[in-house]
Amino acid sequence: MFPFDTLRAIYKYLVEDSVKAHKIGLLKASYTGLEERLLANYPREDVVQAILSCRLIGDLVAGIQSRRYKVLKCRRDLVKLIFSDRWTAEDLMRVHCLRSLRIHREYNCITEQFMDDAIRAAINLDARFRVTQELKGGPLHGIPIAIKDDIDVKGYDSTLGCKCRCMQPKYMDAPMVTALRAAGGIIFCKTNVSWHDLSADCSNTLFGQTVNPLNKRLSPGGSSGGVAALIAAGGVVVGCGSDCSGGLRIPAQHCGLYTLKPTSGRLPGAPTHNTLGWDTIPAVLGPLSQSPEDLATFCESILQTEPWRWDPMVAPISFDQPLYRSIVTTRRLKVGYYVHDGFFRAAPPAAHAVHEVVEALRMQGHEAVEFRPPNVVQALLLMAKLLLIDLSSPCTRLREFQDDNIVEPLFPFIMLMQLPKVLRNLVALFFERVMEDKITGAMLRTFGLGGMSASRKAGRSPKETVELWAEKDDYQRLFAEMWNDMKGMDVIVHAIPPTPSDSLPYICAGASYSILYNLLDYPVGVVPNVTTVKLEDKVADPVQYVHSADVPGGGVPHVPAQQQQQPPQVQQQPQPRTPRKGSFNFLGILGMEEYNTRIAEGVMTKGATVGVQVVGRRFEEEKVLAAMLVIRNALEASRRRMS
Repeated sequence: MFPFDTLRAIYKYLVEDSVKAHKIGLLKASYTGLEERLLANYPREDVVQAILSCRLIGDLVAGIQSRRYKVLKCRRDLVKLIFSDRWTAEDLMRVHCLRSLRIHREYNCITEQFMDDAIRAAINLDARFRVTQELKGGPLHGIPIAIKDDIDVKGYDSTLGCKCRCMQPKYMDAPMVTALRAAGGIIFCKTNVSWHDLSADCSNTLFGQTVNPLNKRLSPGGSSGGVAALIAAGGVVVGCGSDCSGGLRIPAQHCGLYTLKPTSGRLPGAPTHNTLGWDTIPAVLGPLSQSPEDLATFCESILQTEPWRWDPMVAPISFDQPLYRSIVTTRRLKVGYYVHDGFFRAAPPAAHAVHEVVEALRMQGHEAVEFRPPNVVQALLLMAKLLLIDLSSPCTRLREFQDDNIVEPLFPFIMLMQLPKVLRNLVALFFERVMEDKITGAMLRTFGLGGMSASRKAGRSPKETVELWAEKDDYQRLFAEMWNDMKGMDVIVHAIPPTPSDSLPYICAGASYSILYNLLDYPVGVVPNVTTVKLEDKVADPVQYVHSADVPGGGVPHVPAQQQQQPPQVQQQPQPRTPRKGSFNFLGILGMEEYNTRIAEGVMTKGATVGVQVVGRRFEEEKVLAAMLVIRNALEASRRRMS
């Protein structure tokens, strides 16, 4: 192996590092003179102010939450004002490109930019409009759109933040790009991601760290953190990212945005260059924005283009506008909710956010019932096996990237996967026998590339693969039966873990709240900014807190808002139970310890907001989008009563 390692080191030094340097040089060159070109035909100041008045402007950190609900109306106003010739699509594009460029310098959001091409596309739209007096594609006419780096654009790289993918331009557009352009949208940049889309942070060895516009000490989340940060900072109204285990929802939570993870096959174009075996757990593309109405308009506009014509994996289902409007205007919802999924108890602010939503819905006449998802631990282990179903390809690509200066928080994860099988089994045995933590032990046995590669070069056998698929089908049927038992339940509202997103133990502990619905392939939306993280949310005893909620509902105390004299205290809990034998939750304890540390440091008590997730059944995106709007309106009404 010595000659091979030596040759690999030489290749890395002479080729990969030089390719990375060349790529960075090209990117820097692309920005040369860009601001001057954008300003060359820049609109008048009154036009600029009029455009920005339809957007979130001013103090982005302080003002984004108070004005977040005005974006969709503003975006529709933008289209209407283009139609009335108040300003042109070129004006709109120049203003947003310049703003995004300046935001990128502060927050490091953009990986590839094609703003010159976007300006030319806007000019062509204006020329066509002057001739036909018709808007191309409807409500997305001339709207600037940012996309995630893993979405292919012809002629540009999709690096995923890794130098080994540099200088490999794509030969065709992704189906989502085709659909967006057919709807009249103009894509002007690609945005930063976590390294290979593998973590809930937004940093990599090629483009570096993206920071959160709400609080520079916090991550914007990942893996779609770049587009989320750009939207949160006011650079663009709507963006598109991907989600296989929370890649859309975690950034939406961190940046105070709305998002939708659709059912696979509802919107076009899943990413095609994932590192793990994600055909078994479908990755999907979805929108992020600062209002739920924007998400509905995005989905409706995409489906109006009939994307199944160029993406055969998309189901030919149009947007059900009557269903959406009926839920928003008249229908009473039956909402299930939970704050403990049987594996990990939601952190105090996340649990309070769920209860606040439930209370607000009940005050509007909606029904809320408690729900407990079945066998979440089994689902987590199944998810891990499916993600790593093929150890020879593509999962073992991780070995190819091991010299790529892996950054936190992925380093411990990669080290664990490369741990020799014998040593990993010994550690797993320690957790199972000594710590009485069967969950962590099972996870340690599931993850691993080192040691296993010699005996299983071809990955899992066909028989094992079929058995895993059958287990997945069985769990999906079990969950559907549990849903049916709720007698007419429309959606589920549950917690989404708050920051920190760069803590491996915390992410592992709270992963069940995001990846469960990737396994089920259910549509999930995020309603942000329900509550904030406070110093009082610190957990007094993580061991007791993690193990005290071994009952449905989680035992999280909640006082109705109108009765609150002070913020709810975490210490006011039922007497904690002693963990059952074999149910000790080591990951949960580590996660809560990390959570406490961040609160004590003050990192999470400024600019950190907490939202909720809204889950629907497969292909019921309209119901999820409408429920998100109902929840937002209910929260606004509740806050008006309190003020």
